[in-house]
Amino acid sequence: MTDPKKKVAVLGGGVAGLTAAYELTSGPNAGKFDVTVYQMGWRLGGKGASSRNLDPTKGMRIEEHGLHVWLGFYDNAFKVIQQVYAERQGFALPDEKLRTWRDGFQPQSFTPIGDDTGGKFTWWSFTWPPMAGTPGEGGVFPTPWQMLENLVHIIKWLLQQLADKGAVAITEDVHEVDDWVHDLFTDAVPSRAGEPKDHHLLGLVERVGHWVASFGGDHRGQAQEHHAGLAELVRTVAAKVQLGLEHDPSTEIRDLYAAFVIGTALARGMLSPRWGVLWHLDLDRVDHLELREWLIECGGDPQVVRTSSLLRALYDLAFAYVDGDADRPNFAAGTATRCVLRIVFTYKEAALFLMKSGMGEIVVAPLYEVLLRRGVKFQFFHKVSELHVSPGGTAIDRVDLDIQALVAPGQTYTPTMRVDGLTCWPDRPFWHLLQDGEAYRQHFATNGSTFESHWGQPAPAGQCTLARGTDFDDVVLAISMGAFQQLNDQDRWMARELSAASPKFRDMLTLPLNPTMGIQLWMTPDLAGLGWKEPKPAMDAAPELMSVWADMSQELVHERWGEPGPGSVQYLCGVYPTQLYRAPASTPDMPHRAWAEVRKTTLDWFAQWGGTMWPEVRDRANPAGIDWNAAWALPDLKGEARLDFQWLRPNVDPTECAVAAAKGTSRFRLDPGASGFSNLYLAGDWTSNGLNTLCVEAAVMSGMRAASCLSGTSVDIVGWDFLRRGGFAAAEPAAAATATAVGASRVASVASGLPTYVSQLGHGEQSSLPPGVIEGGMGWWFAVRAKASAMQALVDAQLNAPSGGKGPSYRVLGSHMLISMLDADRLTTPSEQVGYVPDQECGLWIPLVVWSGIIPRIVFWMPYVFINSSAGMCTGREVWGYPKEISSFVIPRHPDTADEFLVNATIFRTLDTRTMGTFEPILRISRTSGAPSSGFVAGAWSGFAEAAKAVGKELADNGVHFSVHGVEEGIAFAKLGLSMNVPLANLKQFRDAQDPTRACYQAIVEAPIRMDSFGGGWFLPGGYTLEVTPAQSHQIVTDFGLPGNVVPVELAFWMRMGFSAMPGKAVWTAT
Repeated sequence: MTDPKKKVAVLGGGVAGLTAAYELTSGPNAGKFDVTVYQMGWRLGGKGASSRNLDPTKGMRIEEHGLHVWLGFYDNAFKVIQQVYAERQGFALPDEKLRTWRDGFQPQSFTPIGDDTGGKFTWWSFTWPPMAGTPGEGGVFPTPWQMLENLVHIIKWLLQQLADKGAVAITEDVHEVDDWVHDLFTDAVPSRAGEPKDHHLLGLVERVGHWVASFGGDHRGQAQEHHAGLAELVRTVAAKVQLGLEHDPSTEIRDLYAAFVIGTALARGMLSPRWGVLWHLDLDRVDHLELREWLIECGGDPQVVRTSSLLRALYDLAFAYVDGDADRPNFAAGTATRCVLRIVFTYKEAALFLMKSGMGEIVVAPLYEVLLRRGVKFQFFHKVSELHVSPGGTAIDRVDLDIQALVAPGQTYTPTMRVDGLTCWPDRPFWHLLQDGEAYRQHFATNGSTFESHWGQPAPAGQCTLARGTDFDDVVLAISMGAFQQLNDQDRWMARELSAASPKFRDMLTLPLNPTMGIQLWMTPDLAGLGWKEPKPAMDAAPELMSVWADMSQELVHERWGEPGPGSVQYLCGVYPTQLYRAPASTPDMPHRAWAEVRKTTLDWFAQWGGTMWPEVRDRANPAGIDWNAAWALPDLKGEARLDFQWLRPNVDPTECAVAAAKGTSRFRLDPGASGFSNLYLAGDWTSNGLNTLCVEAAVMSGMRAASCLSGTSVDIVGWDFLRRGGFAAAEPAAAATATAVGASRVASVASGLPTYVSQLGHGEQSSLPPGVIEGGMGWWFAVRAKASAMQALVDAQLNAPSGGKGPSYRVLGSHMLISMLDADRLTTPSEQVGYVPDQECGLWIPLVVWSGIIPRIVFWMPYVFINSSAGMCTGREVWGYPKEISSFVIPRHPDTADEFLVNATIFRTLDTRTMGTFEPILRISRTSGAPSSGFVAGAWSGFAEAAKAVGKELADNGVHFSVHGVEEGIAFAKLGLSMNVPLANLKQFRDAQDPTRACYQAIVEAPIRMDSFGGGWFLPGGYTLEVTPAQSHQIVTDFGLPGNVVPVELAFWMRMGFSAMPGKAVWTAT
C-alpha cells in the first residue's frame, strides 16, 4: 500500500510558483505530491506573462509586461528551462517551432551604456567578450578571492587605458608607500623584498596583483592584516589617479575613469577589515548601506560615484529606486555588489540572452505543458483574498479565494492557443467559454481593466475556501509581494492574520515596491532605417525614464502582420514614479489614468531624446524628437495618434510592482523555508534567495528552495550561498525533515523517562542542541590502502566488544580507509540561539556493514576525529560520542592550491609519565606530482548522486574495492550512494566519578549526517602521499594496518557542500 500523496496548494502561477511546482514533481519528488496551482485571471507567468493581441488589426502581436532579458549567469533558470524543453520533446506537436531552448534564446553581447551628462545623450559602445561554458550547466564558481584577482586585472587594464589616452602618468612619478604596507608586502611576497619601497603607479598596481596572488585563491591564505595592507595599497593607487584627474572633464576618459574609480572602491571595500567582507565571505555585512554611500566611504570620488552612467546601468537593471523615482536611487551595497560580481565574473557564453518570442511562449507555456503532463492541476480565475492561521498561530488553516468567473455549462476552459507552431496566451480570456462572458467583455472594455487588475473588478462569480487536511497539507505562497502588503486602510488585506501572528512576517511586509512601465513600438523602418548604425543593441542607462532599450525585431517572424508590415519592433522600459499602486480597489478609472501618464512620459522622452537615438526618423519641427509617422499603425492614424496603436504598459498594479532591494531591507526577507508557519513556504524574488533582487533567476532560485524545504529533498541551487553567511541554513533547511527528526528524538526521550538536560547556555555552555549545521563547507577526501584485519581488530575492540554480543556486530568493508578534511564557513545550530564558529575538521573513516535481521546496513566509523573548536569538540563528544580532540589545520580553500594539508594535535611520542605532550603535526598530506588544471572544473559534478557514482567508479578502476558479501550487501552499498544521509556509529561513554575505570554511561550510538547542499566537486589530479607522525598516543599506523608512516594516496577528490549532523539513537546501551 502506497502512502497518499501530500496535497500542495501553490498560490500564484508566476515563474517562482511554476518552478516550485516543477521541482515538487521532479526526480525523487515525482509521484509524492498532489499539486494544484491557483491563478487569478486567464494566464500564467506573473510579471513574466506575455500574450498575443487578438485584435485582427494588430497582427497577433506579442505584448509583454516589459523587456525581459536573461543574463548569462542565470544557471538555475537556464537549467530548468533546458530540462523542460528536453521533457517536452516527448510530446511536442509536429509543427512545434521551439524544439530546444536554443530555438527560444539568442545571445546578446553588445550592450551600449547610455550617458546624458550635460544634457547630451551619448553612449559607450560596449561589447562583452564571449566566455566558456553554457548557462545552465552549473559547475564551480571562481572563488571570491579569484574574483578579486580578476578585478585587479581589470583595474590594471583601465589604468593602462587612461595612460594611453594621456590622462595619467603611470611610470614616471614615484609614490610613497607606508612602511607597514611595504613590510607586509615583502612578508607575503618575499621574492620582491629587494625592490624599493616607493614606486610608480604601474608598479604599485603590479604589487597589488602579486600580493593578491600570494593568497593562493584563498581569502584566508594570509592573515587579516594583509587584507588591510592590500586595501591601503589600493587606496594609494586610487588617490594618485584621482589627484591627476579631479579637474579634467574630458568626455573621452569619463567612462574609463568612472570604471577605475568604481573598481578600486569595490576592491578596497571588500578588503577593508572595517567591513570584513572577504575575510568573512559575507557581503550582507554592508547591506545596511546604500551602494553609492558605501563606495564613497571606500574612497570613491563622490562626483563620479553619484553621476556615473556605469553605476546607473546597474540601478536601472534592478529598478533600484524609491517609489520608482529616478532621482532617489537606493540599492543595498552588499546585494548590489553581489550582482556586479555575478554579472561580470560568472556569466557563460554571453553576458545576456534575448528571447526570440514572448516570454509567455518561450518560458511559461512550455512549463505549463510539462506540468499538465505530470498531473499538476490549474485553477484559473481563482484570486486569493485572505489566508487564515490556525488557532495557535503556527500554521495556515484556510485560504479564501474569489472565483472571478465560471466556465460556461458544457464547456472546458483551455487557456492557450496555437499560433504558427507556438503555444501562446491570448491578451484576454476566451469570453465564449465563460458563463456571462459577453457581460465581462463589455465591463472591461468600458473601464480598461482586466481580471488581473486591482481596480475595476466585477463582483466575483463565487467564493471558495481551501481547508487544511482536505484541500491542502502545505501551501506555497508564490504571489507577488504587492498583493499581500497593506497598501491602504480600505482594501481587504490578504496577510492580515499572518502579520498579526508572526513579527518576522510582519517585518517582511515592509519591503518597498517600485512601479515600472514597458513600451513596445512597432516601427515602419528597420533598425538601420531608424538611423542606428551600430550592432543590434540592448542598451542600459539611457536617459530616464526610458532607461533600458533593446531591438527585439527577431520576434516579428512569429507575428502575423500583412504586407508591408513593421520593419522593426523596439522595447523600452524603466521606472514609473507614482504612488497610484496604493490606491484602494474602489478608485475609479485607474487603468486609464495610469495609461495616460505613461503615454505622456513616452511622448516627452522621445521629444527630448528620440532624435539622437534614431536620427533617420527625426521630427523636422523638433530635431531632438522623432516623427511619430514612422511608427507602424493603421493608415488613418497620423502623428502622435500612431503612438496609441502601440503597446504602453503601466505596471502599477500592486502585483506588478518590483520589490526593491533598498539598503537595510535584506534582513527582512524570509528564506522560502522559514515563513514562521509550519506548512507555509514562500516563493518569489521578494524572498531571501541568494540574489535578493528583481530577476528571473531570483524567482527560480526561490521556487527551487521552497520545493526543497517542503519536500525535504536536497537540491543544488547554483549561487545560493555566494558571499552570504546565511547560505542554506539561514532559515530552516529541509524544515519538515529537521523538525521531524529533532522532534521525534525529543518525544522518544520524554517517553523513556530521561531527565531534562540542564543547559548552561549563557554560562559558558560548550555543548549545543543538534542538529549541528555546516554551511559553506569545502571538503577533501583521500583514499588510502589499509589492512582489513587491523581495522577489524580495532572495530572489535572499540565497537563490538562493549556490548558482549548483545549489540550490533560491525564488519569492515574492504582494505581501504578514507581521510576527510573540512574547512567550513560556519558551524551552527538552528535549535538554539547560540551563534556560529568557523569549523575545520579531519576524520579517519572506516566503512562498515551491520546486519539487522535479514537486512544489511552500511555505516561509517571514525576512530580519530580532529577539530579546531571547543564547541564542536564538546558537542560531538557529549551528544554523539565522536572521539574529537582539539587541533589546528592547514586546509586549502580551492583545488588550485591543494598542495598540502596539515593536522596539528597534542601528541605523546611515548606513553610514559615522563613524556611531555607536544602540539605538532600528526597528519600531513602532500602533493607529489601533477598540478591543477582547468579540466576538472569543466567536468564538475552537479549533485551528490553523480559524485557518488563517479567516485565509486574511480575507486573500482583504481583497484579500491569494498568487500560486500552477497546481493543484499551490494544493494545496501548501492543505495548508500544515492542517499542524502550518511550513517555513522560511535561508542559514547563517560567515566564514572567513583570508579573511573568504569563507565557510568556506555552506548553504541548511530546518527546520520544529512547532506543539505552541494556546490560542485571533482577529482584532484596528480599524486599525493600521507605522512603519519609516529606517536604512541595516536597509533594510526598500527590501528589501520598501514605499511609505513609514509604511504601513497590512491584517490583524492573534493566537494563543496553543506550538511547537518542529525540526532541519532542508541542501538545498544549498557545496563
